[in-house]
Amino acid sequence: MNELSSWPKPPSVQDVANWLLNNNLPPLPIAPEQDAYQYPKVNPDRPNREIYCHIPLVEVDGKLCPVSRFTGKNPSYLDADGHPHIVNHRDFQTRMPEPSELEAWFSNPQNGIATLGNERTVFIDFDVKNFGSKDACDAAVLAWAETHPHLKQTYAEQTHRGGWHFVVQLDHPKDFTNFALEPGGLHVGEVLGVGRVCVLAPTIGPTGNPYRARHRVAAPVAVADLSAIGIFKSGAQTATKSSKHGVPLGGALPVKARPWRKKTLPGSSTVDPWWCRKVLKGLL
Repeated sequence: MNELSSWPKPPSVQDVANWLLNNNLPPLPIAPEQDAYQYPKVNPDRPNREIYCHIPLVEVDGKLCPVSRFTGKNPSYLDADGHPHIVNHRDFQTRMPEPSELEAWFSNPQNGIATLGNERTVFIDFDVKNFGSKDACDAAVLAWAETHPHLKQTYAEQTHRGGWHFVVQLDHPKDFTNFALEPGGLHVGEVLGVGRVCVLAPTIGPTGNPYRARHRVAAPVAVADLSAIGIFKSGAQTATKSSKHGVPLGGALPVKARPWRKKTLPGSSTVDPWWCRKVLKGLL
């Protein structure tokens, strides 16, 4: 991965679902973004705080508009008839999907795919908006990957907006989310771990562009901790100088990680991954 080129053969949803099952990660569906007026987000009742059902609004081009319940990035699916449904992803922090759930989620080919990070497997999510431009993001990510060559042996993809995802397995769990490329540097992305959703290729994002696989491997590369690959807790939002990656530096030091104890996703032994793949193969 010494150049920013697409993987020769884009993976299918079934390919990615099989990869997730083989790595003890739950495949989750992603429905395309839906009309916010037809499917507005509704905040639930919280009468104990004197807050009742209401629809949050955002300003778009000077006009107040509802927020869609189906953003094209949250766990959800279109059923066989094209009707959208929300998926409570928290359920899958403690178990793998049942074959019947996979069948419902992926019966409609418009649905994309996502998963959840956990204590050991994390998704390093570079957000293009934190770099000012796609070219600046690409340059910083390529320089970072060249500095840590073993990252060329892990799963990597580009997001629909031009950011990047890298997947690694940690010997010690992370204890921060917002990260920088230097100790105390500016925030350039998030480390998606326990309970955090990561949308994957070949999902079509809200921009209409697909997530694109850049490098695929059987399993994510293992690293001791995030600092071993130059990922640090972000610090102050104003910089004192610039790093070799062109990302400003602050003065904070990385936080030490706690020892990691290997865990298997609860419930994964009760669902045969072979059977899940058989269900998916019959659908896609």
